[in-house]
Amino acid sequence: MLVALNECSFSVALAKGQYLRFNTPDVVFVQSATALNEQAMPHLWQAETYSGYEWQFRKPGGLADTWFGVMCEGTASFSLLKPEVAVPEAEVSPGLQVIRGSNDLKCPATLTRDGWVPTQRAGRPEDYVFEQLSGPDWSGFVLGYRNTTGKTFGRISFCLIHDDQVLLGAAENDVRPLKLSAQAFEDIKKALLAIRFQGAAAARNEP
Repeated sequence: MLVALNECSFSVALAKGQYLRFNTPDVVFVQSATALNEQAMPHLWQAETYSGYEWQFRKPGGLADTWFGVMCEGTASFSLLKPEVAVPEAEVSPGLQVIRGSNDLKCPATLTRDGWVPTQRAGRPEDYVFEQLSGPDWSGFVLGYRNTTGKTFGRISFCLIHDDQVLLGAAENDVRPLKLSAQAFEDIKKALLAIRFQGAAAARNEP
């Protein structure tokens, strides 16, 4: 399936029991043997700020369901992804600084000569699993934040970078942590690894 999401154009290979829900300005991936009822569907939450907006994904029910939401940003809206080409903060407007600060929390890693490395904004290393990801035309990473029991993940987030496009997303819930299994983590990784970025003219948001 080809997807046009703001400035990001990419294809997603969907297996049986997987589908996408197109919203504005996000897309939600869901994996389920049966259709989720509307009360359990994940969705994007947004709040206006003086610099634009703050956002996160929420899921009101089915905390063990496999899903993730995706947004698109440009690399200029981040300060930590590729510091060697970053614009000095002194030259960045206050509004963009706020946006960058929020996005740096959502994508807390830096691309080095040795690959992607978590930054301090990722939190304590013992609290998460960090893995690098790559495709033929992109690179990125995924983080799984463990619940206190260590048996499930309360949040899984990822960032995929292609040229100046960034796909950033998460399975998360700020009210009650999710209960995502190790298999859900692997299924999300598998779905991400099947993503292929496209030329802008190719995407039509249709199968």
